[in-house]
Amino acid sequence: MSIDQPARTLAENAITPRDTRVSTLQGDRLCIACHYNLSGQPVLREGHYKMLIVRCPECGTVASVQEYPLLGRWASRWAIVLAGLWVLLLLSAWFISALIITGMTHHIGTRSTESFAQHVGELQLAWGFENLPEDQRAIWRHYEVGHTNLYYLPVDQTWWRQQDVRALLADAGGWIAMADWRQLWQIVAYSPLLVGIGVVWSLLLPHIRRRWLPIWPLAIIGLAAALAQFEFADLFGPGIRWTIGSNVFVPIGSRLQMIAMLSAIVPMIVGLVCGRTLARLLVRALLPPRLRSALSGLWTIDRLSPPPGAKSW
Repeated sequence: MSIDQPARTLAENAITPRDTRVSTLQGDRLCIACHYNLSGQPVLREGHYKMLIVRCPECGTVASVQEYPLLGRWASRWAIVLAGLWVLLLLSAWFISALIITGMTHHIGTRSTESFAQHVGELQLAWGFENLPEDQRAIWRHYEVGHTNLYYLPVDQTWWRQQDVRALLADAGGWIAMADWRQLWQIVAYSPLLVGIGVVWSLLLPHIRRRWLPIWPLAIIGLAAALAQFEFADLFGPGIRWTIGSNVFVPIGSRLQMIAMLSAIVPMIVGLVCGRTLARLLVRALLPPRLRSALSGLWTIDRLSPPPGAKSW
């Protein structure tokens, strides 16, 4: 909106000798007193406080113009560094969360395979161990005298490569019959840790609304499943899988591990949904009102009013 010449002259005459004109106001801005459009008015450096102001040519009301100090080129550089460190922190937490879940569910898969490993171990004991190295013979003799758990019995790879694992599993009743499904209840024991992982992620992702947080466990489980493939594919060479259990894990244990991973989504969602609520309760319980302002974002991110004594971010 353009201003007429008398109004412009009035604004120019309003400049005191101690004021310095530094710029011209661009864009629409209304006077807080008379609602006159201040677009095109001179921006002045007020002589006493050195603040940037604009005077209304109609009523003379002073409107302040905010000014922020320049921090130099290092400000943007440090912002990039901090943003990179934050991304690195999120990626590390993502990897660690997936690694924890991979370890927990692998243990469940291992225990669920013991019945089939026992069956295969008995077949190998019946086959004999005359051609094995002496150190493996000693271990075999230990199991032969009555040890019941053959999961960690060394397996002769020559004999093992001659076996049809699918046929062995079918003769034993199939993977559903041989799997120890009771091991899935261990997810209940691991639930506090899984809820804790969800709580941590609810605080590490403050920019995500709570209704979208339940999607994040899928990303964690996806990475955990990818890490589990290292065990399934035997990428570390044939020497790493030298026991009965490690060789029979894939047809049974890997499947129950995947089921356990999917089951772990539920407690993580509970932690993600309730994490900020728990954090707000702890802040109220542990911090006095004057110290809560630094954590008021825990309320404002969910569109809640900050607690008494705390200022919003």
